[in-house]
Amino acid sequence: MRNIKTALRILGVMLLVSFILSIASINYLKLSKPVFLKSYVETDIAEGEDRYKLLNFDIELKYISNIEDKRKVVGILFDEAPEINFKASETEFEFARFYNYSNDNIESHGRYGIHTVFLNVDISEQKIEIDDKLILSEATVVFDDGVNIKVDLGKIVLNRNNISETPLENSGVEGSNYGYSKSIFWTKDYIQVDNIYSVLFEDTRDLFDFNINKTGDIKDRSLIYNKNENLYFVAEFHSIEDSIRKMYMYDIQPKIYFKDRNGKEYEKRVYNITYYPTFKFFDIYKYLRELGEL
Repeated sequence: MRNIKTALRILGVMLLVSFILSIASINYLKLSKPVFLKSYVETDIAEGEDRYKLLNFDIELKYISNIEDKRKVVGILFDEAPEINFKASETEFEFARFYNYSNDNIESHGRYGIHTVFLNVDISEQKIEIDDKLILSEATVVFDDGVNIKVDLGKIVLNRNNISETPLENSGVEGSNYGYSKSIFWTKDYIQVDNIYSVLFEDTRDLFDFNINKTGDIKDRSLIYNKNENLYFVAEFHSIEDSIRKMYMYDIQPKIYFKDRNGKEYEKRVYNITYYPTFKFFDIYKYLRELGEL
């Protein structure tokens, strides 16, 4: 009988210690506010009748919150463009990418949930002017409970879409979920490629390799293509080891700068250079700890 009482006493102590440790762990891992992941992305924006709208997909933003936090983002105001009305929603989207729309739009990872916010330009009339591009970074995020927070969203580039005829035609694309992409172009006439550039290169260029027809970076030299030749643009992201940068999203759309035999200059955008993080609890924990959020 004495052994049973002793065993029960020990079991009770163990359960109490386990309960105390669980409470301490929950309090330690709890976030004081949602934490937004940075995005380094480009997208085309079209103009018509004093209105702007995104072409192709919505912009996707992601943030980390406590798993029990059920509030939603209902608005985003950018410091760089306070006059533009952006439509932000966690439950409505026009064109989502490869997204598993389930579990109320929250990916569960232990104590945390990863939320996705779909961002587009409000199609209501906006009498504004965008020259070549608009770069957005600092924003105020509005939640449905009235709370506003200031965030750095990385670098979101809205490129004004200028469609024009060029001697370089899109022919096809290849890609994978592991950061590999191949864009194929066809030359309708002689061209000289002089440069490839994106404003996001300064933030991302060390994260991936790219080449044109396996010739590598064309800095300080030009490439000649004759009529009916193919131009292959290949890009591949490295395995990102940095615990912070591996949590970001990247969608880079550089321009190919080239000219024809008469010296007339053209531009052609390359798409499909993308990287989307795979979320795991330990990676989320390391990210939050290094940011000082825990």
